[in-house]
This record gives sequence, structure tokens and C-alpha cells, in this order.
Amino acid sequence: MNFDNTLKIASLTIAVLGFVFGAYQWYDAKSRELLAPFNSARQAIYIETATAAATLASARDEPTRLAALQDFNTLFYGRLHLVEDRDVIAAMGDFKACYDDPDCRDSETGALKSASLRLAKTLRASIDATWRLNE
Repeated sequence: MNFDNTLKIASLTIAVLGFVFGAYQWYDAKSRELLAPFNSARQAIYIETATAAATLASARDEPTRLAALQDFNTLFYGRLHLVEDRDVIAAMGDFKACYDDPDCRDSETGALKSASLRLAKTLRASIDATWRLNE
């Protein structure tokens, strides 16, 4: 094979690779654009969930705790199931189990606060993965 044919093959290969890379970038951008409304809704629900859990874990007065419990249960039994991933499902289950167990909920070790913090970190990790914040 002579130099001229090698150059033609190399040029064609570079052009094809450039096209494939451009098509991938276009597809990735369109996918993100189409998922943006869902991801925004997910983020808003996650923020509500973290707020309700943190309030449940730290509220000292009964009216505040009851309002937070209502908010948490509304999210837990409703909207959150539409957007949560597997890790969030597990963290929500752990928090709910701790809250439902009086020994865990009322422990002096702060078990409920720890469960709330784990839930918040799991929600944050899900948001990071959704919006690809760590790339």
C-alpha cells in the first residue's frame, strides 16, 4: 500500500470517528434535555423529603413534629415512589423503620438523626448521579 492510500484511509477513519463522536454528543445532550423536567421534579421531591426527615429527627415541639410526620408520610406513600432509585428506597426504608421503632426514634445515641443524615446523603448522591455533578 502506498502513502496516498494510507492517507485516504486515515482521513476517512478520522471523519467517521468525528461523526460518531458528534452524534453521541448530540444524543447525550438531547437525552439530558428530555429528562430535565423529570430530574427537576425528582430534585424538588428529594429536598422536601430531606427536610421532612430532618425535621422529624430534630423537632422538639409536638405540632412541628406532627406536621413533619404528615409531610414525610405523604412523600413516603406517594410522590417519592415515582422518582426514587434503589438506594433512596433503601435509605427511606431504614429511616421509616427507625422512626417507627420507639427505641430507635427516642434513643439517646441520636439514631434517628443519623438515619436522617444517611437519607440526606443518599438523596444527594442520587441528585449527583442524575445531574452528573461529579463528572
